[in-house]
Amino acid sequence: SSTATVASLDRRSGELKVANLGDSGAFVIRAQDGGVALQTRPQQSDPGHPVHVMVPPRGRSGGVPVSRAEEYATRVQEGDLLVLLTDGISDNLGTQELEAIAAVMRDADPADLANHLVRAARANALRREQIPFSAASHAAGVSRLRGKVDDITVVVARVERSS
Repeated sequence: SSTATVASLDRRSGELKVANLGDSGAFVIRAQDGGVALQTRPQQSDPGHPVHVMVPPRGRSGGVPVSRAEEYATRVQEGDLLVLLTDGISDNLGTQELEAIAAVMRDADPADLANHLVRAARANALRREQIPFSAASHAAGVSRLRGKVDDITVVVARVERSS
């Protein structure tokens, strides 16, 4: 089983479409002011349990169909950043920290921003203090003393004019 985020950009119109299933996600950060133009929401079956795409073995049940993916759309502008990420980033950084880092680094090379996000998420995963994942776990009645050591994957791309 897996969570999934898929993005498709129409180069001519600038329309970006995103489909998201589970707790991976996407953000679009505006080049002009660092504001958030698009942000997906995680889908969970219950706290701490994201929905998963899965084709169960014959005779078994589980997972959800791809048709349950939530769809998002926005028009992107030259210089905007598209950030695709797994829950290892979002659980350990949280929306506000991720947005703040991306806004401050919006003019940096996308690879530098991606590396910075990975390092920050990894550092938070190992901290023994309240971060988004431990706070959400506590709210669901589960005690966690640190972040979520998980896959930490991010792809950052800058929208550029096509030639």
